[in-house]
Formats: sequence, C-alpha cells, structure tokens
Amino acid sequence: MRKYIYLTLILLFMLCGCDMNLNNTPTKQAEIFLGKYQTLHKDVLDDLNRVVAEEEQFNNETREEYRSIMKKHYQDLEYEIKEEKIDGDKATVIVQIEVNDYTKIQDKLNKALADNADLFIYDGQYTP
Repeated sequence: MRKYIYLTLILLFMLCGCDMNLNNTPTKQAEIFLGKYQTLHKDVLDDLNRVVAEEEQFNNETREEYRSIMKKHYQDLEYEIKEEKIDGDKATVIVQIEVNDYTKIQDKLNKALADNADLFIYDGQYTP
C-alpha cells in the first residue's frame, strides 16, 4: 500500500512539474513574444518610440504617421507556429509571420490613380 502512495505522490509531483512547465515551452515563449506586438505591449511601444525618435529623416508629423502605421502593422500581424526543435538547452521555433504588405497597397493605389486620372482633374489640374 505504501508503494502505491509513494508512486502516486511521485506521479503527482511529476504532473505538477510538467503542468508548470507548459507555460515555459519555446513555442509558448514565441507566442508570448509575438502577442506583445499584437496587443501593443508597453515594451513594444517603448521600443517603437525609441526607434522613431532616433530617425533623423522624420519630422514630427511624419514620426506620428509612421508610429500609427506601425501600431496597425503590429496589431494585424498573424503568425503560425510551424515547428519547435529542442536540443539540450537550445531551442528553435520556426514561425511563419504574415504582415500587411504596404508596398502592394501603394502599388494598387498608384495603378488606380493612373487608370482613373480623369477622375482627379479639378479646374484643369490633376489633383490626386
């Protein structure tokens, strides 16, 4: 009977230990990291603000526009965990990340403007 109690206690400790580690897997850490971008975590915003402040090409208006675009970009980020590899104390998580392609959006807009230039003429002037 004591053997079963000891075995049960050992299994219980092992299960508790495993349960606590479920939140500390490489995959879970990758999800937490990417989730901080999607939820605009303070650390992510602090980093964004630092990068924007250091950019010398931006004026105040451009800084705010860029910051706004990047926030939307972060929130719209989608990802899929493809694979997790653990080798001793090293781990690799392969993640496929999908973000808005603003170049494609700009190209479509430019094409629409070019294809419909006559819609943007006001008082003889082209005003896109």
